[in-house]
Amino acid sequence: MSNDDLLFNIGSESVMQDQLKDDFKTWIIKNGVTIQEINCDDFIFSKILQGDKSDNIKSVVTWTKRTSSGSIRNYSITEKQALLILDKYTETEGEFNIDHFFNKERVTLLVSIVHEIVGRSTLEEIRIRFNQNLDLMLLHYNTIPEGIQKGIYAEIEKDLSKETNLSTLSQMEKILEGTDWNSKRSTGSGAPKGYDAFANLKKEEEKPAPPKHINELF
Repeated sequence: MSNDDLLFNIGSESVMQDQLKDDFKTWIIKNGVTIQEINCDDFIFSKILQGDKSDNIKSVVTWTKRTSSGSIRNYSITEKQALLILDKYTETEGEFNIDHFFNKERVTLLVSIVHEIVGRSTLEEIRIRFNQNLDLMLLHYNTIPEGIQKGIYAEIEKDLSKETNLSTLSQMEKILEGTDWNSKRSTGSGAPKGYDAFANLKKEEEKPAPPKHINELF
C-alpha cells in the first residue's frame, strides 16, 4: 500500500488492520469525530485560486466594493467559486491533477474559466496572479530572496566539503583524545576526579493520575 493510501485513507478497511488502527477507529466512534476525506489535488487547486491569508498569499482575483455604510470591503475568490471553477474545468479536462498546472493550454483554459465565473480582472491579470500563487504554493526558488538562497547553498557546500574519518570514530582513545577521560584511563585511575555518575539523579516525583474523561483536560 502506498504512503498516500496510508495517510489519506486512514479510515478505509484495508488500512484498519492492526491493533493501533483499531484503537484509533474506536476512539473516533467513541468521541463522535467526523472524518472528511480530502483530495489533495483538488485542495491545491482551490488554495491556489483562493490564496492563503495566513501566508499573506492573495487570491487570484481580488476587488473592493463600497458598502451601504460607505466603508470599503475587500473581496476575493470564495471556496464556493473555486469549486464551481473546478467543476467547470473537469467537464472538459476530466479529473484534475497537479500536472495540469504545468500545461500551457490547460492553464489558458483555467484562466478563461476564472474570468467567466468571477470576472473583476482581465485575463492577463488573472494569469499573472495564478503563476505567482503557483510559485508561492510550491515554494519555487523564484519566490525565495537571493540572499537567503545564497546562504542556503553556502551551508550545503560546507557540509558537503567535510570529510569524516570513520577510523577515528571506532577507537575509544581517539574519541576521548584530549579529554580528562582519556588521560585518566591511560594511568589506570578511572574517571576524572570529582565525577559522580549519580549526582544529577533525583527521586521521581509522583505524577498526577490521568484524567478519566477528556473534558477534564480543558
